[in-house]
Amino acid sequence: MTTITDTFELNNGLKMPKVGFGTWQTKPGKETYDAVSNALKAGYRFIDTATAYANEQSVGEAIADSDVARKDIFVQTKLPGESKTYDKTMADFDRSLKASIWITLILISFTHHGHGTKWVRTTMLKTAMSGGLCKIFTLVTGLSRSGFLTLTPTI
Repeated sequence: MTTITDTFELNNGLKMPKVGFGTWQTKPGKETYDAVSNALKAGYRFIDTATAYANEQSVGEAIADSDVARKDIFVQTKLPGESKTYDKTMADFDRSLKASIWITLILISFTHHGHGTKWVRTTMLKTAMSGGLCKIFTLVTGLSRSGFLTLTPTI
C-alpha cells in the first residue's frame, strides 16, 4: 500500500513523493495557508499549486513557516497556457518562484499551442534550471481520451 512518504525516483535521481496534497479550489490566504500547514504536519511532502489557483503566495508562506526543511518538500506548480512569449513566461515563472520560495517541478501545457511557443518555454525553463531555480519540468502535450494527461519529460 502506498503511503504519503513513499517516493518515485525520477530519471535525474530526484525523489518525487507518490502522494501529493493539492490546493485547487482552496482560497488564497488563511484557508490555503492552514491547509498546507496541516498537510505538512500530517506528513505530506508533495504540495501542488498553480498560477491559476491564485494561492501560490499562501502555499509559499505555509512552507516557509513550517518546521519541515525546504529541501524535503516537493513543490509542483503550473504556468498558465496563455503565456506565449519568452518575457510573459519568464514573468509568470518569476512570480511563481517568488511566491512559492523554490519550485521542484513545473508543468506547462502545450495542448493547443504551436511549436514556437514550445521552444520559447523550453528555452526559458532550461535557463531557469541551469541557474538552480527549479529541479525538473515537463510539458503537458495532450489529453488522452480517458482524460489522463500525456506528459513529455523534458529534463
